[in-house]
Amino acid sequence: MTNNTDDLAALWQTQEVQAIDVEKIQRELHMQRWKQRFYMLVDVLGPVPLALILYYQSDKLPLSALIITWATLIITVPFVIYFLWLRRHAAFTTAVDTQSHVNVLYRQVANNVKIAFYTKHSCWVSCVMLLLFFGGEIFKTLSASEEGLSLVRIAVWLGLGLVISFGCFIWARGRERKFRSRLEELAAIRSQLE
Repeated sequence: MTNNTDDLAALWQTQEVQAIDVEKIQRELHMQRWKQRFYMLVDVLGPVPLALILYYQSDKLPLSALIITWATLIITVPFVIYFLWLRRHAAFTTAVDTQSHVNVLYRQVANNVKIAFYTKHSCWVSCVMLLLFFGGEIFKTLSASEEGLSLVRIAVWLGLGLVISFGCFIWARGRERKFRSRLEELAAIRSQLE
């Protein structure tokens, strides 16, 4: 038994230990800090166009557009608050040593996975909402036998909205995968530091 244990100990001691690139971790956290602050600004400014549309154009919007704009604004505000909460780790970090840098980065990347997940799913929900809204507008235009230009304009807006939403879905799905992979790498680094 002793020989077997000695062989195992010798094998264990010959294993290469991956060195932790402390400077890389610090650079990544510094970059995350500025990215998260920028994204926080974008998150806060995101609902502003909806509020401006409601403030300046509410009397000119059809009832269906007014309802969808209000619903979007009401749904968006809690998500903005939640995303701001998730972004706080890296945006306002006070990490001073390698262990705390890795921990902050790990928490932020875990939160980035959540943000990408919600973004991905909000994209397909947006596609459904666009189809319902513009589908209703197309039906209304056809039943009112209005001119074809209005129908073409509705179809263009629908197509543009679907392309943008689908593109955002693909982008968010890729980001979610990238963040999950990075999270696994950071978990390995955390286990080395403990």
